[in-house]
Amino acid sequence: WRGSYSAYGLTKTKTTSRPGHVAQAGVQGIELNLRLPGQYFDAETGWYDNGLRTYDPLRGEYLEPDPLGPLPNIKAALVAWAQGRIAQPLTQPFAYANHNPLIYADPTGLILFAFDGTGNSDPAQSGSSLSNVQKLLQAYDQDQNGKAFYITGIGTTNKHMQFEGSEAAGTGFRERVDLGTEFLEDFIKSDTANNGKWLDVDVIGFSRGAAEARAWVSQIEKKLSESREFSTSNTGENKRCINFRFLGVWDTVPHAGADHGDEKNYDFSIPASVGLAAHAVAMNEHRGGIADFDVESIHANGSTANTGTRIERGFVGAHSDIGGGYAEGDLSDVALMWMIDQASSQGIAFDEEKIKSSGWNVVSNPVVHDSRVGKGFKEWLWSDGGDRELAYRDGSRVKQENAVMHDGVTSTDKARESIKYFTKACGADGTIVGLIDVKKYEAWLTGISVTFQPSPSVPEGCKLK
Repeated sequence: WRGSYSAYGLTKTKTTSRPGHVAQAGVQGIELNLRLPGQYFDAETGWYDNGLRTYDPLRGEYLEPDPLGPLPNIKAALVAWAQGRIAQPLTQPFAYANHNPLIYADPTGLILFAFDGTGNSDPAQSGSSLSNVQKLLQAYDQDQNGKAFYITGIGTTNKHMQFEGSEAAGTGFRERVDLGTEFLEDFIKSDTANNGKWLDVDVIGFSRGAAEARAWVSQIEKKLSESREFSTSNTGENKRCINFRFLGVWDTVPHAGADHGDEKNYDFSIPASVGLAAHAVAMNEHRGGIADFDVESIHANGSTANTGTRIERGFVGAHSDIGGGYAEGDLSDVALMWMIDQASSQGIAFDEEKIKSSGWNVVSNPVVHDSRVGKGFKEWLWSDGGDRELAYRDGSRVKQENAVMHDGVTSTDKARESIKYFTKACGADGTIVGLIDVKKYEAWLTGISVTFQPSPSVPEGCKLK
């Protein structure tokens, strides 16, 4: 059972069965009548029993006065005196939490920060499609959740980010991390009505954008006070208490500077305060060498198992088969829907109609790519690069070929078993190398809100071995 509430405890939405799973016929969903702290829902009246009193969530007030009577509102008086104004000297006898329920209950306000991958933008660049960052952002229900902020990928620009940066060298990384902070500060300054209150923050990213997202979360975390306050000024005039509720990233590839040189300037670890961190890893990405696609794990080392709050999962496909962006194919929708499932488990609301009408929950063209091959310079560039590495937080590294995941597709060899390979690379850009064996891959995808169209067709110009 999962519900979301208004600031004064009125139920806005609720789910009585597991997301992505249809309730069995004749089996009733779970009902939970608990509401704000100390309250129990009365179905006959719509009111909440709250110990000695009855609470009306529509009014945000009790039906009976506080049995102790109005009390001195000392804290409010001191704050007002410091600001040169006069405050209500007594508490309000019918008010819930003196009309400030966020002191005693989780806030409903939250915002999303979306860091896109290298070369990814909105709209998509010529010869590309939208990344999973942009898809999740479009499905993110801003009416129920809150405002969303988009940081375009390195190699692209928009009105908020005029510095294109370099796709090869990774310049523009710092500017995009800083833009995330600028967005946060501007939001806090503009949202004066909620000054000092808690703010849930969700963060997503793909590729370099995933690295930017992780670096940004760590950077903000270090700026928080003991009470988790983030202030936009030294005077504390505009501040919010930050709760990092969800961090979802696809195939974290920092590639900052030659031979990782600039990566030492950033912290890609996951702070303990993050509610849930989910990482989708491409098991068939092998671009290594100087211009590498080495991936940063969220775990301390290879033996670290997943937990309920730290999940790293392997998926079949190359880098953009996981994070999206290839012009041909929709295999990346598997990792998209898995990430939406993870976010939904944290109470994040999504526009189900948008997901269905866009076809993101049904994979119809599950081709697999290999960007080491293709038309133009690609095959020459990557031919002698060697395999990429999976880097752990303790500094240890392992070749992708030898990497082991604790969830999903557990190894590259297992991933290859789910691919029907073509006789040669094909497709418009020459990077398509195979087609998903639907039955084999579906065995790895239990619990993910995605389905495959049966018997997907072989793309024109491609031939199975």
